[in-house]
Amino acid sequence: MTKKERITQLGLGALVLLSSLYIALANGVFEVELTDVFAFSSTDALARSVFYNIRLPRVIFSFIVGFGLASAGLSTQSLFKNDLADPNILGISSGSILLVACLILFLPQVVITNYYALPVAAFIGAFLVSLLIFTLFNKSKGNQVIFIVILGIAVNALAMSLVALLVSLSNDTQMRNITFWSMGDLGGGNYLIISLISVVLIPAVYFLQRNHKKILLLSLGDHAVKSLGLHPKRIKMQTLILVSLVTAISVSFCGIIGFVGLAVPHIVKLVIGPTHKYLMLYSAFAGGILLVLADTLSRTLIAPEQIPVGIVTSIVGCPVFIYLILKKFFK
Repeated sequence: MTKKERITQLGLGALVLLSSLYIALANGVFEVELTDVFAFSSTDALARSVFYNIRLPRVIFSFIVGFGLASAGLSTQSLFKNDLADPNILGISSGSILLVACLILFLPQVVITNYYALPVAAFIGAFLVSLLIFTLFNKSKGNQVIFIVILGIAVNALAMSLVALLVSLSNDTQMRNITFWSMGDLGGGNYLIISLISVVLIPAVYFLQRNHKKILLLSLGDHAVKSLGLHPKRIKMQTLILVSLVTAISVSFCGIIGFVGLAVPHIVKLVIGPTHKYLMLYSAFAGGILLVLADTLSRTLIAPEQIPVGIVTSIVGCPVFIYLILKKFFK
């Protein structure tokens, strides 16, 4: 790729990013004129309050979560050598929703009185599933990648069956809370949460970027990788830990948001190619942009009501998923 092409790509990327942020910040239930917001002499204190305390943190929160999920998705696909893989294949998200459902059903008063009860429960659920996966991964022999996929499918099936049982025992309010949380919600983002997830997600994505070349080398086979002085099992374990961490912290604060980790890497590959040096970085920014736009649609399409953002990302991601299946089996 020539220098001119790189500059063009960066310029277009920056334009798309800035346009997305403008659209997200300018649109919402409460009409805000950005010119009034940035004019500090303006007397419209309500508009500034809505912008700085609600809309701006929500947009930043959406971008950071999408940034992390897309990076985790690309790493998962590279690790499993499967274009149809995404972070949820590990079963971590299902562990989160299971513990959240238990809390909503059995300890509703805790949920009402403690704002951070659900995020903490979700993170503990994700952590417990991750711990199970890492423990069994260390003890496994043979094809560890296939083992992890099968284990993730089994854990996911068991957890979702238990969630379905809990939903059947819940009342209408509890059922709505469980369902809405499981479909993703970015409305809880504030500056404290942004700080917390940034401390985890940004370093995790940085290390995934550094690890990505090593992950790609795994396709040569374990013996070839060992001959290069690398440790295949260590690379796999490091990647699994980072992907699990990104998924767990994202799910903890915004619920399950599907298809970002699946669709975004493929969209980016179609634009810049599958072997681009900065594929991980481009995917991360594209994930952030996609989730910002998806959240904007979720809160404006039927305003003042909101559509769970996971539904919007699924509508975008499903066509990509179908395309990948058709490409895989009818090429």
